[in-house]
Amino acid sequence: MYFRLFSRLIIPAILACFLIALPASAQDADAVWQQENDAAIAAFQNGDYANAELHMKKALKRAEALGQNDWRYAMSVGDLGAVYYWQERYDDAEPYLKRGLALRQEQPGLEKAAATSAHFLGQVYYSRGDYAAAIPPLAQAVAIREKVLGPDDGTTLDSLDFLASARASAGEYTTAIPLFERLLAARTRSAGADSIEAAAVHDWLGVSYEQTGDTRKAAKHLIRANEIRTKLSGPDDPDLAWGYAQLARVYEAAGKPKEAERAFGQELAILEKVNGKDSPHLLDTLYRMVDFYRGQGREKDAATVERRIKATPGGAASASNDPGTDLTNMLGAMAAVGQKNRETEDAWNKATQDGQAAYAEKNYEKARERYAEALDLSRLILLADSRVAVSYNNLATAYWGLGQISEADVNFLQAVDLGAGTPEMNPAEMKVILGNYASFLRAQNRVKEAESMEARSAAIP
Repeated sequence: MYFRLFSRLIIPAILACFLIALPASAQDADAVWQQENDAAIAAFQNGDYANAELHMKKALKRAEALGQNDWRYAMSVGDLGAVYYWQERYDDAEPYLKRGLALRQEQPGLEKAAATSAHFLGQVYYSRGDYAAAIPPLAQAVAIREKVLGPDDGTTLDSLDFLASARASAGEYTTAIPLFERLLAARTRSAGADSIEAAAVHDWLGVSYEQTGDTRKAAKHLIRANEIRTKLSGPDDPDLAWGYAQLARVYEAAGKPKEAERAFGQELAILEKVNGKDSPHLLDTLYRMVDFYRGQGREKDAATVERRIKATPGGAASASNDPGTDLTNMLGAMAAVGQKNRETEDAWNKATQDGQAAYAEKNYEKARERYAEALDLSRLILLADSRVAVSYNNLATAYWGLGQISEADVNFLQAVDLGAGTPEMNPAEMKVILGNYASFLRAQNRVKEAESMEARSAAIP
């Protein structure tokens, strides 16, 4: 149970003036872009993400008329990614956030917007549990925001919070601790030493110090977090139970069984008040108490807790001790997973073939639908090797056929990135992806980028 505290409001920056005059056609496109962009922001602020997405897509389409080197195009690409993020459509958000970040970094005056894209891209990876991938964009967001907004700005601290949490979640506790210490000092200055924000950082420091073997500091921070929560919410706050559970583990590791037993008792007392003495929500604590008592050689106490577990709905004294039964269950589960995976692979093949047939007939909308379905299926396949990258490539070609340039661009880019990062990627398929993207880039007069893709393709044996 970790406590995330960050703003859910993102308002794209709007520049007040232009350094150069736009031609009449661009001015018309700009007026429409501004109207759609404002409508998207208004819908977003009202929590109407569906309409925010609709208007942002229209703004992006208008921005294309201004050219992909225009700052409005960079804003619309990144902001559409943010809208997808808030709908928890992380797979849709990722390519737009990545493309938006790259575009915003190239535009003077869009530093804050670039940091926003980097932050949300990091959060996409964080939300998926891919903490190692989350670290670079979050570090980038912190660096930009510190420089532009200052070290104590709220958004800077939000990025620092996620960066520290990502490092800890990735097992990089020694590098996470200085970040958390710095965050704690900032949260104390901005919200107060007895704030819930400070308590959340104390929690993370307690866990991080425990993982590095410093049980003294771990206990210090966990105790402080519980003191704050008790002061703010009273002694029966359910979140206190988590703190006592961590304390029990720390004290047990430190060789302090009396303190560990007391922490177990405090955890259990809170859970009983909140859920009732016969609630299945107590089982995790009770199982850990059995292990603790057995580790101390207190078999009688362990047996007493086991009897309580048996009397609790959903409880059992222990798992089956029959290795044959465990193996049979495991093999049965593996067979079921394998069968499901084969069915998903067959469905992917069918959707891809249908998409290819529709594309050959220049029915690009049908191709887009079937390729999108194939992409969703590819993410469900175990050891999907090249299929996810291939699916993004196929979907990009369908968008290109429909004339939806921005959608084609981000999907091609995702195909290239995923293909390059997939060890099992078929070299021939990678050459096709790079060649397709190069052709697309040349069609958009992005010659240098096209040449880069062609060079990468030529380097593949």
